Amino acid sequence: VVYLDDILIYSNNALQHDVNVRLVLTKLRSAGLFAKLEKCVFDAQEVEFFGYLVIESRLKMDPSKVETILDWATPATAKDFQSFLGFANFYREFIVDFAKISSPLTALTRKNHPFTWSSAAESAFVTLTRAFTPAPVMKHFDPNLPIILETDAFD
Repeated sequence: VVYLDDILIYSNNALQHDVNVRLVLTKLRSAGLFAKLEKCVFDAQEVEFFGYLVIESRLKMDPSKVETILDWATPATAKDFQSFLGFANFYREFIVDFAKISSPLTALTRKNHPFTWSSAAESAFVTLTRAFTPAPVMKHFDPNLPIILETDAFD
């Protein structure tokens, strides 16, 4: 996986991983690019990448980001609220019924809708922040298992 100047190399076993790392480094060198050794992490069982912790076949929310959500003060302004909702939205796939829980909050983002912090908004805020507490874990996609598609839409 490549994102800007970050490269994440995943392999099924140590031997294949060594081959893959050498291949990537060779490709970089042939393109005139180099990896800075002090920024490299090799043979890690767990790696932080793009706001997630990647652990073998699982994906977890970054604990520091979860802590940020849990410590978030009740939004006092529309701008505070939008910051919270945007931050929480990044991890929405980890939270069951995210759209349902956050609907009183997302209603506050509609055009021509005044920002009024109601008891429904407070309840949704508390419920949503608590949903981050168990720090859910997702597994990588396995095409050999049954596929269940769940959609979560909101007007």
